[in-house]
Amino acid sequence: MRWTGRTAAATMGAMLLLSAGLAAESPTWKAAGSVSFSEGDYGTGEKSRIVYAPVILRRNFPEGYVEGTLSAVRIANEGEDPASGMGDTLLRAGYHATEEADWLPGVDLVAKIKVPTASESNGLGTGALDGGGGAEAYKWLRYPWVGFLDAYLIFIGPSSRTDESVRWAGDIGVGRQTGDWFHSVFLDGRTAIRDGEDDFVATYYYGSYRISRDWRGFGTLEAGLTDGAPDYAVSVGICRYIFN
Repeated sequence: MRWTGRTAAATMGAMLLLSAGLAAESPTWKAAGSVSFSEGDYGTGEKSRIVYAPVILRRNFPEGYVEGTLSAVRIANEGEDPASGMGDTLLRAGYHATEEADWLPGVDLVAKIKVPTASESNGLGTGALDGGGGAEAYKWLRYPWVGFLDAYLIFIGPSSRTDESVRWAGDIGVGRQTGDWFHSVFLDGRTAIRDGEDDFVATYYYGSYRISRDWRGFGTLEAGLTDGAPDYAVSVGICRYIFN
């Protein structure tokens, strides 16, 4: 089984923070917590079941944001004792390079660091310090429709669980605002980190509901398209916005 510490559950917290940022009023602080369950055999014929629970805290500034993610993970491989513990710590910073206007998309330049706080010996992480960056773009196509396009280059630290030193990742999607609901679908891809393994390719639905001015509920449904992705994953979570 291959666990890289990122599923649609990890992505959806960031998506919720982004969808909130598309609103006219942007909160100063945002906090999101979620839990996901995924299952797949990753081409081995033996099922692996993963529970992943990240907590995300973001601080917004006029020019960008900083964000941190702590998580817990539990992995149960068929025929083995389950392993659980702290997941890797994720740090992100974003700079608002362009604001959306007429034909120009809104673009954030982002930097990422993965601190290896997950146990490599228990199979919860690679035990390596990773870092990289990329660009995240959105554009209102015609209200209430909005498009998304993200691309990243990640440099992977040395580990017994990885063969590659560079990983490409990206996604493309479209969303629709309908009253208090926000719906979107994405195609998500990442290159493999071990020789002979399939790249990660999956499609997922992300939705959020505005409970009140300060609270949002959200969730995802994910379907893997290659052996490098889980067969399926489901996630639910909640987000709190704090305004000045």
